[in-house]
Amino acid sequence: MFRARLRDGAPNAVAGMVLGLLTAVNALAYAGLIYRGPLTPGLLVGASALLAGAAVSSVAIALLAKCPGLIAAPLGSTAVVYALIPAALGAHAGLTDPIALARQVAVVCGLTTLFAGLVYWLLGNFRLGALARFLPYPVIGGYNAGLGWLFIAGGIELATGAHPAAAIAQALTSATAMGKLLACLGGGIALVAASRRCKHWAIIPIGLVAAVLGFNVIRLALGADMGAASRAGWLLGPFAQGQIWSPPDWGALAGLPPARLVATIPLVLTTLLAGGTTAIMMLSGLELELHQTIDINAELRATGFATVGAGLFGGIVASPSLTSTTLAHGLGARGRSAGVIAGAVCALMLAGGTGMLGAIPRFAIGALLVFNGAERLVDRVWFDRRRLPPLEWGALLAVLLTVVWAGLLTGVVVGLGITLLLFVLDYRQVSVVRVSATGAAHRSSVMRPLTEDAALRAAGAAIGLLRLQGYLFFLNTAALTEALPPAGPRFVIIDFRAVAGMDSSAGMTVRRVHQIARERGYALMLTGLRPALRARFVRLHLALASPGVPEWKTEDLALQYAEATVLEAAIPPGTAPPASFAALFAATLDHPVAPERIAPYLDHGALARDAVLIRQGDRSDSMSLITAGRVAVRLDQADGPSLPLATAGPGVVMGEIGFYTGVPRTATVLAEVDTRTETLSQDSLARMERDDPALASLFHRLITHMLADKLAASTRQQAQSGL
Repeated sequence: MFRARLRDGAPNAVAGMVLGLLTAVNALAYAGLIYRGPLTPGLLVGASALLAGAAVSSVAIALLAKCPGLIAAPLGSTAVVYALIPAALGAHAGLTDPIALARQVAVVCGLTTLFAGLVYWLLGNFRLGALARFLPYPVIGGYNAGLGWLFIAGGIELATGAHPAAAIAQALTSATAMGKLLACLGGGIALVAASRRCKHWAIIPIGLVAAVLGFNVIRLALGADMGAASRAGWLLGPFAQGQIWSPPDWGALAGLPPARLVATIPLVLTTLLAGGTTAIMMLSGLELELHQTIDINAELRATGFATVGAGLFGGIVASPSLTSTTLAHGLGARGRSAGVIAGAVCALMLAGGTGMLGAIPRFAIGALLVFNGAERLVDRVWFDRRRLPPLEWGALLAVLLTVVWAGLLTGVVVGLGITLLLFVLDYRQVSVVRVSATGAAHRSSVMRPLTEDAALRAAGAAIGLLRLQGYLFFLNTAALTEALPPAGPRFVIIDFRAVAGMDSSAGMTVRRVHQIARERGYALMLTGLRPALRARFVRLHLALASPGVPEWKTEDLALQYAEATVLEAAIPPGTAPPASFAALFAATLDHPVAPERIAPYLDHGALARDAVLIRQGDRSDSMSLITAGRVAVRLDQADGPSLPLATAGPGVVMGEIGFYTGVPRTATVLAEVDTRTETLSQDSLARMERDDPALASLFHRLITHMLADKLAASTRQQAQSGL
């Protein structure tokens, strides 16, 4: 038992110690990024805040995460934003006490983190964690590339004490400045090269140890002591002797003018965006790396709690880390104890004293920042060049350049604007006209006899049908006017059922469509308008039909009206022959059959309104011809109301497919009005085949012809409608 626990616990302990060290080093690097320049004397305040925040968040996520084994880390994507807080608070406005300013910065950073943690918890609690997934990739990629540059710039400033441009200028005139710059950049590039050649957790610790050892070897060879190196700006110190830990001074807010707090609001919003997006992307990536589904909203709630805990100590936003978690799993860690141990390592670093911290060369931490930044730049700028379409890659570069010159929030706004423009340009290539058909092929749900079908095919061009799709706006509505048929049709039906919405410019296009319809002499019917879209039409005073034409809610009802109008002209009322099987033989096969000859085999029925002619699921033992009245075909559903399929009037045969195939009835047919029928049963057909084989043969030919005509009509409709 003991050996089994030791075997299971050892990987968690090893992973926890290794990842705790990495987390502590990153926390120190981020502290150096935030508390640099005039704040350098207050670096110890920042180191305490970030190490304490990392310790708390590591333990919190380890214990609260729904998925065991998640390892937390401070988010570098937010550290760059926090680094802008000192400037917003007036760090470069000549404040004489850098320690006091560092305490103010730590408290404001803590407030920002507290607010971010509360927002993340609310997002998870209200199951809104997937919102950040809707950000376009060029924005995310350009934002991360911009963060990469800010990491590099921050690393150079930490190592040299000057912004990159000034650092380069100083390096050209000073050997010491040149050495600091080259040591920082060279160390960062070496870490990038080593990490890409060897994917191992020890690369960064070994690189930092090598930088410290190499620096001290050179220092000893030159005969310089630690004090001289510190005064020359090579080391993080000097610090007062003692432990690193110092509690956050929330009273420092009292001396902070409200206007300076207001100046940090854009940075707070950027932190929310950067942290939330990064956390959700981390969790999404962990789903793939760990091969298991992760409840993003539950983990976002845990991240919110952990971030609030970090904020209480002045730390920065933390979340489950893709790198740290996969590394822990690679080392065999599966339980929650690895994250707890990682947090304990950060806590021990706080109590370890300032001597070790003051002996770390600035360029070593700067190199770590350059490494983080270069990794982001290489991945986003170089490798995405091959993955993304040219326009999207160009948008990514535009976001990067905007971040460099105008800041993170401006870069995000510019990126959203560019990607929106690209979307509009791409979307306009998708035609708003999904289907263009005529009444010759596309029919309503009314089942008609062969004579009426033939009349509609002959006069089918009298009915035009356009089905629209997507969102109608000023760049794509020209396709609608171009798709309108020339003069000739009597009716043109435009169906808006698949339209999501439209802008005011599209409303002007609809007015133009009405004008074109009047000029070309056909009636216009607009159908399928959802309530919101219909309200839009009302506000814009747009008609739903041409004058004198009724409005119809659905495309099918409009088609029924148009077909009935066309048939009235093609087959005037009273001229159609009475509906009967005998009349069908003459009209369909051009082979008259005396009614008296077929009458002995038919049953004549009368159905009152709502009476059932065919019931779904029954045995198919007969077929019926509607001789007068009208029936409705409906699909019965066990878990809901019946679904209307079609209607049929005189001259239409019902139930013939099941009659010949023997399958149970697939739908219910009931009378909509008083209806009369002629019905042929299986027994009657068998008797006809025995007593009058010639008549039975004609009957089989009739039904075969009708079925073939239905199949051909269905094929034409699908071909023309694109369905």
